[in-house]
Amino acid sequence: MYFIFGGIELKRSFQVETPTEQPSPFGAGKLNAIVRITVTGLDLTEVTSTITTRYESDSLKAITHGFFQQAGRKLTRAQLAEMPVVQVKDDAEGTSDLTLGLATRPRVTRRISMGPQLAKLDEWNFRLVRSKR
Repeated sequence: MYFIFGGIELKRSFQVETPTEQPSPFGAGKLNAIVRITVTGLDLTEVTSTITTRYESDSLKAITHGFFQQAGRKLTRAQLAEMPVVQVKDDAEGTSDLTLGLATRPRVTRRISMGPQLAKLDEWNFRLVRSKR
């Protein structure tokens, strides 16, 4: 969301959904996800948008398995089968300055759940501060 909308012809209510790959946070491997971008407001210098990223459960399971392998612990097939389903979803909304090509006021919320009893919610708020020269 930091460098955004380069080369896209924007219109109000523009929406796109596309598969994407991100590097694994644990090193080797890819993290597959579906990203949906919706433009909710637009003028000559700013665009307001929402971005939702849903990470694929099988991909999350694979990188978790890879993490255990890197740590020197090999999981059996039975242990992998017992592993609860991991779900990760990022919701971002904010304003981007089209003249700079940067998000100026993004807010990101990440929800992580693992099975029915474990859930975590994080939220980050950013603000682009311009130098007074």
